Amino acid sequence: MTLSNELIDDAEIDVDCPECGGVVSARVGELRRSPLLRCPSGHEIQIDGSKLDSDLRPADRAIEDLDRKIRNFGK
Repeated sequence: MTLSNELIDDAEIDVDCPECGGVVSARVGELRRSPLLRCPSGHEIQIDGSKLDSDLRPADRAIEDLDRKIRNFGK
């Protein structure tokens, strides 16, 4: 697992239920693997996994670049 995966996949985000406004907390990694949540009232919230991955791609690249620079620092 890369630094990027660890940092981003372990990040917790809050998702608002579009039906009742309830809030569900989930880790990004969980949403990437299973993009279906259930709010406290029982409503299902479907997360668009491909959009999530697309939106996170720039952050993944930036963290990978930082990790590479840290590993090469002082060489």
